[in-house]
Amino acid sequence: MAEVRTVAIVEDDPIIGASLAQRFAIEGITTQWWRSGEEALAGFARHRPQVVVCDIRLPDLDGESLFGRSTRLLGPVPFLFITAFGDIEQAVRLVRAGA
Repeated sequence: MAEVRTVAIVEDDPIIGASLAQRFAIEGITTQWWRSGEEALAGFARHRPQVVVCDIRLPDLDGESLFGRSTRLLGPVPFLFITAFGDIEQAVRLVRAGA
């Protein structure tokens, strides 16, 4: 397995985002943290992450939409979704889409 060098965090909650960034930093992994879907898409155009950790509910886009748009921009990049609001149907849909 290739070494992960950059993880993109897409999370609008400051406590969760900071916690994730801190944990990855402890492990020696560089992070880029964006607080909205559009911000992340603009960032992906400049910096290609090896992995994306993404909230499902963002202020401007839902994580599913961001995943679809990101896949077209980045190609196959592993996406890990985090949420307190997900459901089984959504999880199945995302797994079938390649997340």
